[in-house]
Amino acid sequence: MRDYLVFFEGAARRYREPNLGLELCRRFQPSALGPLGVLFSTASSISDGFAHLSAFLGAWQEGADAICEQDKALFSWSYRVHARNLSGLRRQDALFTIGATICWLRLRLGPHWHPSEIHFEDSAPHDIAPLRQFFKAPIYFGQETNRILIDNDDAGTTFRDAASAVFFPFMQRHLSDLIEDRGLPAFLVERVQAAVAARLGTEPVTLATIGKAVGLAERTLQRKLALSGTSLRAIVRDERERKARELCAPGQAPVARLAEQLGYSEASSACRGIKAWTGATPGELAKLGSLEN
Repeated sequence: MRDYLVFFEGAARRYREPNLGLELCRRFQPSALGPLGVLFSTASSISDGFAHLSAFLGAWQEGADAICEQDKALFSWSYRVHARNLSGLRRQDALFTIGATICWLRLRLGPHWHPSEIHFEDSAPHDIAPLRQFFKAPIYFGQETNRILIDNDDAGTTFRDAASAVFFPFMQRHLSDLIEDRGLPAFLVERVQAAVAARLGTEPVTLATIGKAVGLAERTLQRKLALSGTSLRAIVRDERERKARELCAPGQAPVARLAEQLGYSEASSACRGIKAWTGATPGELAKLGSLEN
């Protein structure tokens, strides 16, 4: 992954093309993704295609993570290379991935379709006009992840016909086998951590929901986490502790709200957990103001 990112950024500098990833994505076709592209293109709806893309991304590209989220108005798909020590090396990959996805959506929704918003991790470039011209939507820089936000009506668009539906289960099984055959590389644990972080406090975090997010059956996920010396329970506990240390600061939210954000059903459970991790209650931590983000 690092070699690929270094090459991509180096090519952009050599050819003096700051938006090389965006230029390359104009030639993108779903077939470039192999079985994953077929699965994406034959899903029952756009949101379903994104869900499968997120679940099986690890079978095609190591070191990257994708997550789907949805509220009452918008559907979002986020993409991030989560390997460490890659600062300054992810811009072209993000431009290509987000841009290629928009190109694919325009094949389905029409050449003039545009998303609701586009988010990028990197800071704004000197000239953002080419990006505005391509995406035709508000663009926000310096965000926590790279993200496409689209209207729920667009996300629910159905396009699978009877012929393409025949291929869907075969591609799904093939990608499941690819993930199974690869064992449990370290990046899969990081994908589980990212999936837990995205869902904690917003939806149930179970073997079923996380397994679906990373493309593994519940028992398979449980077994592979055990082989790696961890478990979903341990990952949830660690993520709660990390999040608690961010939230327990001066001016913190009420304890009930804190419990909700940490995925607890009761405030007392959140207080016990925080005290076990830090040796202090949320109120004491806020007064001390001694926790680091």
